[in-house]
Amino acid sequence: MTQNNIVIARYKENIDWVKSIEKIYHPIIYNKYYTTENNYLTNVGRESHTYLYYIVNNYEKLSDITIFCQGNPLDHEPNFISKISDPTIIDNTKIFGFLGLGPNVKEGPYANFDPRHPYGLPMFYVLNLLFGITIENNTYNTIYGAQFIVTKNNIQNRPIQFYKFLLQLVSDESNPIEGYICERLWPYIFNSKLLLSTKICKLLKFF
Repeated sequence: MTQNNIVIARYKENIDWVKSIEKIYHPIIYNKYYTTENNYLTNVGRESHTYLYYIVNNYEKLSDITIFCQGNPLDHEPNFISKISDPTIIDNTKIFGFLGLGPNVKEGPYANFDPRHPYGLPMFYVLNLLFGITIENNTYNTIYGAQFIVTKNNIQNRPIQFYKFLLQLVSDESNPIEGYICERLWPYIFNSKLLLSTKICKLLKFF
């Protein structure tokens, strides 16, 4: 039986924890600091760049279930290992298509996330551009931490051009504002019931 994959976006983190889940998931570790190790990537785009790079380059050969996480997933989810080791999580993912592995939160249209970006994030604009969503009551729901489990079907529900577009957005800087936007977008990106907007569909013809 083929193992499902866990994609790990690593910088300098100790990844000894991976040994505890290797019998359940096949680890694919991308390194953005250790240049002599396999799967080295230039340090741009935070974890979003790593995830999107993997999707774009493996779009036709994804495992049925893929977990995406950071080098130390316990920072954002202390129960991460026990959660993904629970067999029911696979069953639930097959039912729902996507499960966030972090806290569910409600934010305003300009997310306050980092003092280095005092004006916040234009989430109201991005959600409307990509999915035609108009934020009601000046709030929207998302999941913090950029760690999640998703089915192949839900990934492939979007055309590869969409992921190439997002990958381009996060490929220029080590800490781009777009990385924080993607963190909040994952539940929407992998929502199979949510259609892409007419605007973005026209734009994707160029990718």
